[in-house]
Amino acid sequence: MQTDYPFLADLLKYPTGQLRVRLADCQNETLSPLIDYVRSVSDTEWEELYIRTFDIQAICYLEIGYVLFGEDYKRGHFLVKLQGLQRAHDNDCGTELSDHLINILTLLPKMQDREEARDMVERLILPAMQKMLQGFSKGGNVYQAVLQTIVAVLKKDYDCTDPIDEKPGRDFSHYDASLELPSYNPSTNPWDIWREP
Repeated sequence: MQTDYPFLADLLKYPTGQLRVRLADCQNETLSPLIDYVRSVSDTEWEELYIRTFDIQAICYLEIGYVLFGEDYKRGHFLVKLQGLQRAHDNDCGTELSDHLINILTLLPKMQDREEARDMVERLILPAMQKMLQGFSKGGNVYQAVLQTIVAVLKKDYDCTDPIDEKPGRDFSHYDASLELPSYNPSTNPWDIWREP
């Protein structure tokens, strides 16, 4: 796998001078909206856009469990499973929860079980990102290009040509968390949580 997942994760972190330098050297055409924006604004303007997008009155939440389950108790169950996986792969989550997209992006390249990683991408990350992108429906926000880039990379790297979020009859736009999670057992596949309709 050639993709620089830590770089993709960095794109979703609070803006820094170091990230500005990395973006100035970036040749990725799909990220050009963000690259052009960062070249044309001050640090303060970039920071304000980040805060409006992901923090205060956010249009997009980066916590996969929250996007899928909201405040339902099932998110807590999901966090326990994901925390176990993060620890098993020695992935430092820093100050964010284990379901934060940044932490998931840094976890993926560490996972030796390719099928488990693909399950997580197809069954959880892509459906959550579909919902995240709905927050950008008005357009005009350069972080939409970042999320679209991540979706495209995940689909390509994990061969999700027909991901669960695109299958007929599977609409996650109004997901109500009406599924049941199996009891936590680190020896079972933690991503097999979807109850088929």
